[in-house]
Amino acid sequence: MIVPSAKFIRSLPYHKIPDRKDFESMSAKQRIPYWQEVITKSNKLAEVFQAMVNSDDILQFIKPLPF
Repeated sequence: MIVPSAKFIRSLPYHKIPDRKDFESMSAKQRIPYWQEVITKSNKLAEVFQAMVNSDDILQFIKPLPF
């Protein structure tokens, strides 16, 4: 299972992953920059993930599930 860290989610605007409800509660003026920032941060997250996948020591990044 691959999930973004709590630290990553806290770095997002409103400290959450955007969802469809945002369309109902935000104006386009609020929503568009919000989603653009999330996309930018998500692209950086994807780049880090790609670097991990391409790493010679990917096992250092794998952690057991907490249950």
